[in-house]
Amino acid sequence: MSPPGYDDSAAGGYRKPRPDLYTVLLLIAVLALVVGSVFLFLEAADYGPTPVGRPTLQTSFYQPSPVSPQVAVSAVALPRPEPDHA
Repeated sequence: MSPPGYDDSAAGGYRKPRPDLYTVLLLIAVLALVVGSVFLFLEAADYGPTPVGRPTLQTSFYQPSPVSPQVAVSAVALPRPEPDHA
């Protein structure tokens, strides 16, 4: 409830607040998101549709290496030999 003696008609009614700096920053951020989304779409469109299925060509990026016993042993911490002080 409004306090006693308060009359909306005497104050001139409700006045809508004016846009301030934060409203302008919000609009700039929305505009930046829209422009960024358009550029992302255009960049993705250059690559064409996503291929379906497994690749038919083996590239040189993936080369499985067999694990040798020397590699597995070298991963274990071994004590260092004492230096010779002759």
